[in-house]
Amino acid sequence: MKIISWNCNRAFRNKYKKVLKYNADIYIISEAERPEKYAHQSKYKEYLDIISNHYWIGSYRDGKLYED
Repeated sequence: MKIISWNCNRAFRNKYKKVLKYNADIYIISEAERPEKYAHQSKYKEYLDIISNHYWIGSYRDGKLYED
């Protein structure tokens, strides 16, 4: 089993292809924005399709991450 953990420092929607090439079983991505934030933007359709099987923890507001 291959597990990848990466702090993407926000904007994962623009960086996700960098980790896909490793073909991991599990990806743990910290400092990524909530995917639903971009659900209405058609230019992120490929990104949203690829990460459709995600589990999000926490909420980001006021420049800080809070546990839900």
